[in-house]
Amino acid sequence: MSRLDLLFVVELLLIISSCTCQLVCVEVKAHLPTARGHTAAEWDGSDAIYIMGGLDVSDRPQIRFPDILKYTISTDRIELVQNFTSVISGATTSLGSNGDIYIYGGTSDNDNLLDQVYRYNPTTNDVSIVSNLEYPDIYMSAVKRNHTSDDVFLFGGFNNFVRASTVTQFDMANLTSKVVATFNGSFHSHTVTVVDGEGYAFIFGNSTETGPPKNQGFHSVSKVNLNNFQVSILGEENFPNFYKQPAAIWNGEYVYIIGGYQANSRFSTDSVIKFDPRTMNYEVMNVTGFPFIRGDILSGISAVFVASRNRIYIFGGWSSHPNDDHQIDLTGIWYIDVSEKSEIQSVILAVAGGASGLLVLVGLVFFIKRKYFPTLMNCLRIEGAIQNSESGLAHSEEVQYNTLTSVLQGSSTSYNKLLEIDREDLVFDETNVPILGEGMFGIVFQCSLKTVNPDGSLTFEKVAVKTLKPGRESNHIKSIFNEIKMLSCLGNHPNIVQLIGACTKLEDDQVLMVLEFCENGSLDKLLRKFNGILSLSGTRFRPASNLAGYLEIDSEASTRPLNLRHALLNQMYKWGQDIAAGMVFLEEKKIPIPVSTTAPESWCSKIYSVKSDIWGYGVLLWEIFSLGEIPYQDIHLDGIPNFINSGERLDRPIHASQEIYEDVILKCWAVKANDRPSFSELNLYFKEYTCNFHSERVQRFGETDLISALREIIKNA
Repeated sequence: MSRLDLLFVVELLLIISSCTCQLVCVEVKAHLPTARGHTAAEWDGSDAIYIMGGLDVSDRPQIRFPDILKYTISTDRIELVQNFTSVISGATTSLGSNGDIYIYGGTSDNDNLLDQVYRYNPTTNDVSIVSNLEYPDIYMSAVKRNHTSDDVFLFGGFNNFVRASTVTQFDMANLTSKVVATFNGSFHSHTVTVVDGEGYAFIFGNSTETGPPKNQGFHSVSKVNLNNFQVSILGEENFPNFYKQPAAIWNGEYVYIIGGYQANSRFSTDSVIKFDPRTMNYEVMNVTGFPFIRGDILSGISAVFVASRNRIYIFGGWSSHPNDDHQIDLTGIWYIDVSEKSEIQSVILAVAGGASGLLVLVGLVFFIKRKYFPTLMNCLRIEGAIQNSESGLAHSEEVQYNTLTSVLQGSSTSYNKLLEIDREDLVFDETNVPILGEGMFGIVFQCSLKTVNPDGSLTFEKVAVKTLKPGRESNHIKSIFNEIKMLSCLGNHPNIVQLIGACTKLEDDQVLMVLEFCENGSLDKLLRKFNGILSLSGTRFRPASNLAGYLEIDSEASTRPLNLRHALLNQMYKWGQDIAAGMVFLEEKKIPIPVSTTAPESWCSKIYSVKSDIWGYGVLLWEIFSLGEIPYQDIHLDGIPNFINSGERLDRPIHASQEIYEDVILKCWAVKANDRPSFSELNLYFKEYTCNFHSERVQRFGETDLISALREIIKNA
């Protein structure tokens, strides 16, 4: 059994919350066929992003493009799917409830502004003009009233090269438009995003006052009520100096503002601003992997949020410096992972992960649960306590205890006789034994271990004792002895529930396994507690930092599946709902196995390998990201093999992103063992989420002993 140290988790979260966190920008292999900016991009809600038109400013005269490109996320492929009848750049788009993409305004050849509304059908690949705006416009920003609405609001723009001050409402269902508001000021070189369900839009990079001269920055953030169009300006000097048209992307919780920073401000182009619309506060997020020169201006990009992957995809644009003429035109496609959006998921990642360079504690579990560990609830019996918890369990014939002799002699692993405990030293009240939990075959109760000190005084230590229920069979006895011997060989380790001793004398008519007692529960209990608290709290755990150095273990280690309920926390112990409750028997030798966490190749062949451990690790991840749900709870145990063999898998847990589900969990459940990732590969994968742990405090201790460092920090705080 393993123990995830609660103190370690808390300390890790505290350290993480004090770190300067980083986002990771990743360039994909696909790229745009030509360098371009001022494109319009729209996610179709599934696996494709459509990029419309654009402008190449590197050549003179400037080149505009008439095309529609399709970027397929899963295959990382970009292709030309359609051409307009005329070139278009500087347009804006929205996705209708019917799946069509609507394209508003823009400019064509010779700087002619467009007042058309185009409709593009991704299924039929047809493009048609369906309506006209009140006037030609470019560089507008389009926001829907909410995620499912067909009402689109078009803010500002550049009408006949005069900064516009209007808001136009377009109905994608009825194909009608009307001006619904006119402001005193104008909107140009701005971006607008909406907070779904709140009824507000936020304008970045401009104010409703008469703006500064062209190409000057704007310090304001404006909040617009979409019901009455009342505007409030949120502090001229409290926000970065936005420059040109930034991209503002809302991921359901925060607004991420990319680009548009002036070079002479303290906000450089390798940062992303995270804006909280609830508190009106912002945070500068450092981004590693940005392809832009520090101090340059990033502008003309197109960005969309892909909810299924928790990513912001960025297309094209250019990077330039305000003090000279150099300019880098971009053909690349990048994404920034913003999976931090869920505070619950952040805590999950903190629990699931660890610190850079550290073998995560869960990994040790796999080393421990070897093939000698098929049952986890094989313990002795205390008749009075057990009968009160039997719930009608029938008594089968008593096991002949001479079986124990053959078990002890038949294993290559020897039992350390120094661990033998006198039965009389276990003290409990048989009329009121605290039952910690029970499974199909075993039960765990609490008692005290008496120790005689050198001065003759007595010490009583609270312990947990495992026992078998009545009806046990010889294979159950064999299993508990294998477990005792294995733990005795491992010795004392801070991350393993310690074996204190055992009572194996045959005349006691019992086999007792005495273990360290942990008071407060298991990891599944902790996660369920988070489920009820974190969603209501104001705590924000920085996410990308919470996953690092995942499981890298000895490739020779052959283990048994891990269950979340056995990931125990420091001074916490909960044996209830044990994995033994989820065991079925192999027909060949009637050996009980935890079928819900066992790889298919291990059901009958008893093949256990690192790759079969990966299967169990996938189930563990599923439990973690579901906050302690029971896997296959709607399927009878006997039906789980058929369910898996038919190609079915557990659905994506609610707190796992689509990316983690597809790229990690499902791959852990590949039919062919060799198709499953290795722990080294998982380690590399999760390093993408790693926070910068090289703070001064952590460096003081060194990463080789981060847990000790964290404990020392808390102790001295």
